[in-house]
Amino acid sequence: MPHWCTPAQHVQLAAAAAGCLAACGAGGQLEELRLSSLGTTMPLGSLAALTRLRRLHAVCDTLSFTAELSPLTDVQYMQMHGDPRFEAPARLPSSLTCLQLSDTRSDAMPEQLTLLPGLQRLSLSAGNYSAASMAPLSRLTALTHLVLDLDVGSLPTASLASLTRLRFLRTNWRPDPPARHLLDAALQALQRLTCLSLASGGIPPAVGGLPLLQCFFWQPEEDDEEEQAGQPPALPRTHSLHSLRCLGLPWRSAAASVPALAAMPALQELSQVCF
Repeated sequence: MPHWCTPAQHVQLAAAAAGCLAACGAGGQLEELRLSSLGTTMPLGSLAALTRLRRLHAVCDTLSFTAELSPLTDVQYMQMHGDPRFEAPARLPSSLTCLQLSDTRSDAMPEQLTLLPGLQRLSLSAGNYSAASMAPLSRLTALTHLVLDLDVGSLPTASLASLTRLRFLRTNWRPDPPARHLLDAALQALQRLTCLSLASGGIPPAVGGLPLLQCFFWQPEEDDEEEQAGQPPALPRTHSLHSLRCLGLPWRSAAASVPALAAMPALQELSQVCF
C-alpha cells in the first residue's frame, strides 16, 4: 500500500487485504505470507483463517493483533517490523519456534512475546524497552538463540541468567561501570554458550569461563573511557576458551590479550573489530 494514500484509501485497501486473506484461508493451502507497506495499521486478526500458515513476514507502522492466533498450530516463524498492539484475548501462535521483531515505538516489551513455551530463537531490535518489561524473558526457558539489539539503558540480567539453554547471545547493551558485574554474573550461568557478541563496557571476566565458546566478538564505543585512558580491555590470562575458533577484537585489545591467545589451541580466525 503506498504511503501517499488517503486515510480512507488505507481503510479500503486494508479491508481488501483482509478479504484476500480470508479467501486464502478458505482454500486452506497458504503456508507463507508476506505483508509489506500496508498502511498505518494492519489488522492481523484475519490471520486466524490461515490454518496452514507456517511463516509470516509483516512490515507495517502498526501491527494490530485483534484475534486469538493460538489455533494456528503450524506457524513456526514470524518476522515483524512495526509497533505491535495486542487486544485481549489476542495471543501469538504457541507453536512459534522463531520470532524476529523490530519495534521502533514501544517503551515496553509486549508480554505476549513471553507466552511462547516452545520459542527457541528470539530477536528484538530497535525498541526502547524497560528492563522491568523484559523481566518475563525468564519464562522462555527453551531459548537457544537470543539477540537484543535495543536502545536500552539496562537489561534484566537475572532473567538472562535463567536462560541456561542459550547457545547464541548478542546484545548491544553498554553497561555503565556499576552495572558491569551484573552482566558478568549472568554470563557465568550461561555455560552452554557457543557464540557471544557484546558491546562496550569492558570484556567481562566470565567470558574466560565459557568452555564451549567457539566465537566471541567484542565491540567498544569510540569514546570508551578505558580506551581513551590507554588501558585496552583484554581477555583473562587464565581461561577455559580451548574451543574458541573465531575471535573479533580491536587490535589494541588483541595485543593486550597475547597471553590468552597463546592458550587457544583451536583458534582459526582473528579479526579486527573497528570502532
